[in-house]
Amino acid sequence: MHIDEKTAAKLGEGNTVSIEAGGEGAEIMLMSSRPLNEPIAWYGPVVMNTEGEIRTAISDMNDGTFIKQATKY
Repeated sequence: MHIDEKTAAKLGEGNTVSIEAGGEGAEIMLMSSRPLNEPIAWYGPVVMNTEGEIRTAISDMNDGTFIKQATKY
């Protein structure tokens, strides 16, 4: 499988990954976790659980309120 630059890919079943860089080399970020068994809605850089959450996040990004301040305890 070929993955273009600046593109995320979700890997499926298996326990190995093989990466081959072209002549210019490559920088990668590989993350792993246990399955959350939750729905995934993905649009550009935004990953949420539902399309409704995606629409809200995009609206928040457009009006400058996407980044929330952490609640202090």
